[in-house]
Amino acid sequence: MDNNEKWYQETWAIILFLLIFWPVGLYLMWRHARWSKTAKVVVTIILVFCILLWVLAILVAVSLYVLDAASGNDRVGEAERPRVEETGLSPSEGKDEQDSSDPNSNLLFDRMKDVKLYFDDRSWTLGFQNKNGNNIIMEYVLEGESVYTRSEMVTVNFLGDMAGATPQQFAAMMEQSLREETDGDLEWNVFNEQNNELMYEFILKNDSWEADQHEVARVIAVEDGIFVLHYMIEEAPMSPEHRQKWIDLLLKAEVK
Repeated sequence: MDNNEKWYQETWAIILFLLIFWPVGLYLMWRHARWSKTAKVVVTIILVFCILLWVLAILVAVSLYVLDAASGNDRVGEAERPRVEETGLSPSEGKDEQDSSDPNSNLLFDRMKDVKLYFDDRSWTLGFQNKNGNNIIMEYVLEGESVYTRSEMVTVNFLGDMAGATPQQFAAMMEQSLREETDGDLEWNVFNEQNNELMYEFILKNDSWEADQHEVARVIAVEDGIFVLHYMIEEAPMSPEHRQKWIDLLLKAEVK
């Protein structure tokens, strides 16, 4: 060893700095180490690779922590409220009444708890419910089906954004929307018009996007918005007996 060589110029010191404080170690290696240039390049590449692995490990750890925290929040939320997919409502056996004020109904929105629906003697399930601003939707399907695979569906809309509008105005908007958004054969009919409510129906066949379907609906204006109660079947047209049955069930429904 050269007697004039400083301690930080010695190989052991350079290696130590490379291990515990690599920026200084790299500087000392390139400045003072009596190594070949190839050796210095190899050490630099190895060190950079290790640093990149270290940074990647930190990023992965942080990502896993964030995902775990989000998952924990979801679990807390699920403990406080029912999942949309699992909110099931079935009329009691021997009854044709679905009382949405029943605490077992699993409704997420208080405004819908005053709605009393009536179904036929088959088993129906609440397949979807959602709120967007002042507007709420609930969709009921037959047991064993979903809102994506349904053959029939009962829908309740509460439209708070339409407070002050008349049932006639809503029906006109609905008809216009159907005529603009479908290209099939559309039949439209309004009936049972009263002061604060009416019924409409439409039959759609041979549309490019929508399945053939027949829908009857009851539109009711209340103080804070409009309720729309629909029954839809992917069959066009439904039989006269089936149509009358669902008209009667929709007329029997109660809202406040």
